[in-house]
Amino acid sequence: MNTNKELLLPLSFEEIRSELGQNLSRMMDFFVPVEEIEKEISLIASAIKHSGKLVLIHGKPGVGKSTFIQSLKWRNHIPVKEVFNIDVTNSSIFKHTEPKLPKLLQVISEACEKNDIIPNKNGVFTFVIDYLESLSGEDPNLRKAFFQNLNGILRQKPILILWPITEL
Repeated sequence: MNTNKELLLPLSFEEIRSELGQNLSRMMDFFVPVEEIEKEISLIASAIKHSGKLVLIHGKPGVGKSTFIQSLKWRNHIPVKEVFNIDVTNSSIFKHTEPKLPKLLQVISEACEKNDIIPNKNGVFTFVIDYLESLSGEDPNLRKAFFQNLNGILRQKPILILWPITEL
């Protein structure tokens, strides 16, 4: 019986997800909480009553933005009810030849309509925008319209949007 196991040192969240598969909660076995940032997210989530908030999480690629966001699902003291990931690289939703921002707005809007978006003691409904870390390739007019329309949604829906970015 061979009990030797290969030591894996994943360098990205995607590599961790690939190794763990559906058992992502095992991340907590080796994840070190970032308590200072968790407190900030908790304060923001707790303050959401009638209108939503957008939180940009800025950092260089590979510093742990996605890993931190994923960990929120298992940190019971953070008032996050449900995490809805929006993967903008999903070609069945986001076509490569079309601008991403209008479709992203549509996905957020439709998810708000389909889900119970009422803040309660169990936490706030949270969206995570995955793999749209820069808007440099998006049309400036579409960017402006996107944020204006997103502001309209946030004023009406008590949601939290976490958006990891690499460029300010």
